[in-house]
Amino acid sequence: MEKHRWLVRSIWYPSVGMLYVKRHSVTTTMDAVKDLVKPLSSKISMSSKFPSSRQIDLEGIDFLCYSAESQTTGRGTQGSTWCSPPGNLHFTVAVRSSTVENCKLSDGLRLFPVVTSLCTLASTKHALRRFMSMNCSHLNNMELQVCLQKMKLKWPNDLVYEQKKIAGVLIEQFGDWFLIGVGVNILKSPRILDSGRTASSFLRIGNLRAPHVKIDMEPFRRNYVKDFVGRLRAVLEFPEERNRRTTYANPTEMLRVYEKSLANDLVYQERTGKRKYIPLRIDNEGALVAREHGTNNIRTFSSTYLY
Repeated sequence: MEKHRWLVRSIWYPSVGMLYVKRHSVTTTMDAVKDLVKPLSSKISMSSKFPSSRQIDLEGIDFLCYSAESQTTGRGTQGSTWCSPPGNLHFTVAVRSSTVENCKLSDGLRLFPVVTSLCTLASTKHALRRFMSMNCSHLNNMELQVCLQKMKLKWPNDLVYEQKKIAGVLIEQFGDWFLIGVGVNILKSPRILDSGRTASSFLRIGNLRAPHVKIDMEPFRRNYVKDFVGRLRAVLEFPEERNRRTTYANPTEMLRVYEKSLANDLVYQERTGKRKYIPLRIDNEGALVAREHGTNNIRTFSSTYLY
């Protein structure tokens, strides 16, 4: 049985145009998916159960997801790394650059990070609702809704629950693809090199102990990925989705939803230096407008200079 733990398994989801590839452990899913989208990949049928690297026919695939039970060298912004143990969600979704560049709602690449963050927030709330319904039956609908409302965005690419990090997103461009790396803490709260910012997990939110949790991680993982890609697909407005009502009418509305979802009680700090900032709003470029703590100085941040 041990010799099969490294085999790659794949599932084709025609409803969202996604090939889902899963492996037991990788260094990072971001690096693993790069091997699959490199040019000159030899072709095999998408129905094959065990495609090896660089053996997937990418024709007809809108989204390629690479998932793993664990990562040995998880990667975040500013080159931060951490170990991603089993019990959490770790995956990267590859989407063609042309799809992103032609998206009117994100205005091409300009607001694509906003799109991915909002999709991650919605999918993580959906997953938390399922998790809590399975394991915290004592909660009524109102209590569950209050719980979900505590999950917020931390600009530019994290999710927090009561100021504790619970998920993160990393975007890279690689050849003709954009790669969206997502990590969500379900059963574990791994230490992150984010200046010691405390992490949380679904397990901690429910005040549960791992031996008593009802969850089958692989179906839970697949359902999350499928929900995330479905939301992303709708926002990117694929031809067959154009007649469906999208979540946001225009980029301005999308930015306002993002702004309302921000964790405004967080204090940001410069990565180099001691100055701290209070978030005020998001501008039309998706940048953070913040006030320096203890002063009236206003600054606009368009990159990850803060943590």
